[in-house]
Amino acid sequence: MLRLILLFLIAFLVGADEFLLGPILTPIGTDLSVPAERIALFITAYSLPLAIMAPILGGVSDRYGRLAVLVPSTLVFGLASIATSFVPTFETGIATRILTGAASGGMLGIAMAMAGDLGEKAAPKAIAFVTSGLTLGIILSPGIGALSAEFWSWRFAFAALGGMALIVVLIGLPSLRTTPAPNHRPNADADNVVGPLSCRAHGEA
Repeated sequence: MLRLILLFLIAFLVGADEFLLGPILTPIGTDLSVPAERIALFITAYSLPLAIMAPILGGVSDRYGRLAVLVPSTLVFGLASIATSFVPTFETGIATRILTGAASGGMLGIAMAMAGDLGEKAAPKAIAFVTSGLTLGIILSPGIGALSAEFWSWRFAFAALGGMALIVVLIGLPSLRTTPAPNHRPNADADNVVGPLSCRAHGEA
């Protein structure tokens, strides 16, 4: 169950970060002395690297394992989000958003792949958790951004997401280590065992 919750949270983080900016564009622009329409580039700086890196990192995870991509990606996401909460200039913010978006490319797709790796019986439930996390993040993030700007600062919203990502990595790592690697599923292992035994049986016959 803990694994499902962690996959849910990873998807939530990606969805929340992408739709967080709507209500806080004006406060960010005011704080960084940049027109609100220019601050909208924060959205592009996040979304474009995500779209580019997702298929690349998905291929890397097929070769080297899901966790080899998911864990560092979530760690970078957390650190970059926290860094965004401290940016002194618009240009620095664009840089941290690009880094956050690139890291997100190794989170949502990998979480979905890990859900699918769990097998025919467990995969549908796990995929539902990932989908729910993404949807909830999209729904709640505008409210999170608005409340942050109203009672604290727009910077708090990014710091909160970054902190949550770091918690997911630190708490979730021991549990996620038990997830089967894509090339080591139970059925695949069974085929590797049965194949040689069948050949041996035919040879003895």
